[in-house]
Amino acid sequence: MNDYINTVSNGELILHVNLFFSVFFSLVALLLVGTILYMRYQKLRENRKIQKRREILSDFMMRYLFENPNDEQAIEAHQPQNNLQLRTAVQVIMEFVDNFKGESLELLRKLFYAWRLQKYVQHKLQSKLWYDVAQSIYISSELKLEEMREHVVKHTNSTRKDIRQQAIFYLINMAQENPLSFLHQVDKPLSVFEQIYIKDCMDTQYTGVIPEFGEYLEHPLESVQIFALKMIAEYNQFESIGEILPFLESEREELRIAAIESLSKLEYPELSERIEQKLPLEKASVRSHILRNLKRKYSLGDFQNLVGLIPETDYKNRVLHFNLANSLRKESKKLYI
Repeated sequence: MNDYINTVSNGELILHVNLFFSVFFSLVALLLVGTILYMRYQKLRENRKIQKRREILSDFMMRYLFENPNDEQAIEAHQPQNNLQLRTAVQVIMEFVDNFKGESLELLRKLFYAWRLQKYVQHKLQSKLWYDVAQSIYISSELKLEEMREHVVKHTNSTRKDIRQQAIFYLINMAQENPLSFLHQVDKPLSVFEQIYIKDCMDTQYTGVIPEFGEYLEHPLESVQIFALKMIAEYNQFESIGEILPFLESEREELRIAAIESLSKLEYPELSERIEQKLPLEKASVRSHILRNLKRKYSLGDFQNLVGLIPETDYKNRVLHFNLANSLRKESKKLYI
């Protein structure tokens, strides 16, 4: 009996510790669940406020656009008062911007300024959150907010490609002339996708005079130079041929290749002779481009004679020459069928 009592007495400490931790973790669990439920309640409450605010603003904007755009009292009555209302107002206006153009778009811009939403957008442009910055640039572009230019230009060198693309879109969309002047401030290489994106923006957003791309051939970034070489050919800027020729002797392979392709598209008459002379001296990567270009210019006999200019160690391009010659032979036969 005494042994049993001693055992119970000695075990009281363990029981108390177990009880303490059981109560403690139960309280922590209840607190965690309570916090989650409270946060969810607050989120639902906020979403209801946003939805109600969106409905109010949508109804007001419909009346504003189609009934009385000069009702200053109504505009002031719907003035956003806090951060949540500011964000909601911007979202609703942008939904309308996506669906209205012309005079309606100008009325929306007027309302945007009346509610001083440009200050909200400018503040978001300084955000450390990349999606806030990208969205603010997009809004500035769609509403043509000229005062945001100085804030947007610096983002052409952002480490986030999403921000860079929005900045490019804004600057081209806003330009009346010299749409690519921002390239002089670019200090990060243009990716192939960005080069395509700039070309697409030029075709779809810019309505002014096409710039002289030759001015970007002296840019310190190779990627910008390559882009300029492509655009010179794309827009048939024959006056820039003299500026392209030195790139045939560039130390950079990619620049030599871009120069060959550009001059070929511009149908520079002396190109074939110049690049044929370079054939045995060039690197294999450039030599393949030379062969493809000469195939488009030479007769079958002249092209076959080029095999002697390809080093015997360059197996890849000797095979390429053989395949291109066969293709040229087939094309020649079709002319006589």
